[in-house]
Amino acid sequence: MYKISIVEDDMDIAQTLKNQLDKYGYQSVITQDFDKVLDHFQAFQPHLVLPLMVTIYEHSLLLLTNISGR
Repeated sequence: MYKISIVEDDMDIAQTLKNQLDKYGYQSVITQDFDKVLDHFQAFQPHLVLPLMVTIYEHSLLLLTNISGR
């Protein structure tokens, strides 16, 4: 089973996406606190990270850079 981490502070958007992913057999988790994303990444070890927080675009790029280095 593939694991997907959803990084989004709007719970309505995140939960809608999670429900759809779960319906199709993915295991997904929501992270709302950007400061805890790396901790959640290490604990959950997802196959895919969806950084949907558009308001912190530069931080999302930094997050992906940090994750890809692991």
